This record gives sequence, structure tokens and C-alpha cells, in this order.
Amino acid sequence: GTTGVPKAAELTHRNISINNQQLAARLPRFGYACEDFLALPPFSHIIGSSIILCLGVKLAATLHPVARFVPEEAVRLMVAQRISFLSGVPPMFMAIARLPAAQGTDWSALKYCMTGGAAIPASVIAEFEGVTGAPLLTAYGLSETAPGAVLALEGEKAPEGGTGRPLPETKVEIRDIEDPARIVPRGSRGEICISGP
Repeated sequence: GTTGVPKAAELTHRNISINNQQLAARLPRFGYACEDFLALPPFSHIIGSSIILCLGVKLAATLHPVARFVPEEAVRLMVAQRISFLSGVPPMFMAIARLPAAQGTDWSALKYCMTGGAAIPASVIAEFEGVTGAPLLTAYGLSETAPGAVLALEGEKAPEGGTGRPLPETKVEIRDIEDPARIVPRGSRGEICISGP
């Protein structure tokens, strides 16, 4: 997801551990040793390694990795394995929602879905939630933020193009590019600055 020369983002065990604690606090319906995660993002990606793998290990979840996203196969696996968590990018959720096999399917095991990587239209969120009945939470983060920084609360709709609230103990500010010490007024353009544990 970068351009030019690859860049490194050094993370500590503490960064990832705390980020998983922050996420678990925002996802209270998850239980210990009773969850099934569909692992769509590869483990070599920050979402796959931190949210799927590390959060899954923290919860003693069963992980179901797939080589690549094929909507029909994903739906079949989600239903057969009673998947309780799915994380992916907006086109994945749109594809699932529009799949005839997804209509009228038993989605009762699906507790949470999380989307990031690009903005998602509110209409796609409504369409997916209408088909599955599961909350589709918008998220924002970066490799440097281990990766979660912002996550919508369950039942809270972020404004169109928005993502939600900063995770616990995380501060998100929009600062002036010319004067980084100045926080810009709401609705203004600037640089996203994030700090947290």
C-alpha cells in the first residue's frame, strides 16, 4: 500500500498487545475460545497479522485462512464454519451483500465485521447489514498505529466518508501542514496526527 521506496514501520510487542486490548474493549460481544475468524487479509499484511492473527490469538479464536477472496467460497465457508468475525475492504462487503447465496442465509454467528483500507458508502454498509444482520464497523489505521486508531462503535453510524471514534487512550488531531503545532478547525484540511500507547 505504499508508493516509491518501501518504508519500514517498527512496532513493539507492547504496541500490538495494547492495540489488541483497545480493539477487544470496543468489541465486547467477543468471548474467549469461542470465536471463528475468517482470515481474508494475508498474515503478511498489518490487518492480517495484527487484527486477525494477534487479536485471534488473544481471544483463542479459530482462524480460517483463505488463499484469496472468492465471494461464493467465502460465504460458503462463513456459513459452514459459523464465522463470527470478518475484516476486509469495502468491495468484499459489497460483493457478499449482492451475492444471491447470501440472501436468506443464517448469519446468526456473525458478531462483527470491520472494514477499512478505503472509504465505504453508507449505502453499502446498510446493504450488507440488511443482508447479514451483523454490524459492519468502519475503521481507520496504519501500519504505524499497530494498526487500529479509529473504530466506529457498534450501533453508531459514522458520517459519510468518516470512520468513528479514536480507540481508548488514542489521540487523533488534524494539524496545519504549514504550522504543525496548530490544530485546524473542524472541516478543514490538514495532516492526520495520531498518538497513543
